Amino acid sequence: MELGDKSFTPQEPSLIDKINGTLKMLGSTMKWKRAPEVINGAEVLKDKKIAMVDDEQGVLESFVPDLMTATDGKAAFIKYEGQSIDELTKQIQDAEADLVLLDYHLSEVLKGSDVVRALTEDGFSGDMVGFSSDPGAASDFKKEGALGSVDKKAWSPEVSVEQLAQLLNNKG
Repeated sequence: MELGDKSFTPQEPSLIDKINGTLKMLGSTMKWKRAPEVINGAEVLKDKKIAMVDDEQGVLESFVPDLMTATDGKAAFIKYEGQSIDELTKQIQDAEADLVLLDYHLSEVLKGSDVVRALTEDGFSGDMVGFSSDPGAASDFKKEGALGSVDKKAWSPEVSVEQLAQLLNNKG
């Protein structure tokens, strides 16, 4: 049989390729050699498409490995760079996420809770969770219709992912 006679099925990119591709897309020079272990208790995230929105590139980068691993490669990361709220909600809707994680302090004038309100008004049917290190943000997120809020620990993303999983497990 000639080499040209074989039909090859394209392979789905591996998890580590997805992690590194996402980091590269964010402008990072980091490169992981292997994916982190799945976080205990995070099984509830496996079938979720998650979109994380933050204005800090370093924060987004720190969550890529754990969220990509927890979702089996189905996480998207949106950097807020001053887009209008309409442009941002469109980006989030285009990600077709089941769950959106929103930073509270996106800019001097735009709060994550404002984005929750706008997504709700646009008919977004997924869950929205505040993802912030600001302890006062939780009540604003809840008031606007978010499922809840998780303490975002960029220096220890696995702890935040574990808290997110607990929030979703307690949702039912």
